[in-house]
Amino acid sequence: GTTLSFLLPMIFRLRKSIGCQKTGLRGLILSPTAELTQQTFQTTQVLSRSLSLRSSILDRSRAAGTNFSKVDILLAQPLRLGVVLDSNRASLADLSMLIIDEFDRMMDVQFSQQVDDIISRVATKEGIVRALFSATLPSHIEILAKSILIGNPFALRVGAVNTAVDTVEQ
Repeated sequence: GTTLSFLLPMIFRLRKSIGCQKTGLRGLILSPTAELTQQTFQTTQVLSRSLSLRSSILDRSRAAGTNFSKVDILLAQPLRLGVVLDSNRASLADLSMLIIDEFDRMMDVQFSQQVDDIISRVATKEGIVRALFSATLPSHIEILAKSILIGNPFALRVGAVNTAVDTVEQ
């Protein structure tokens, strides 16, 4: 449900900056699972098809052959991206937008170190839009989110806090 809420602003922002001096990786979307990364990538492909924006997914089949300097939007899981960054095959120097999807899950022990490493690589860069998306926002995750989001972060909540939605069958 949240995919369009971050993809549309990213595509609009990056499309506006086509022709500027920055080239290469400008949009980064982190997801916790290969399935979610693939779904988001498919949506990205549909939305950016005719807009001269190049997107790629960092998965097993494409990791070795990707020329990251020719990619505008990269979709990845934290561990795979960390390996690529550590080997200097990709750079976040021109990054202008960082999206972390399912932020609550990304702060699990399984992902937190890799996510912290990626965030630290862009922590001092100015002009980077950072956005965190989560279906749930427990107080300890909200505190952590505020430490990552600089400036005047805001939270957009749909529905009441810590309640189930009546229209969802479980």
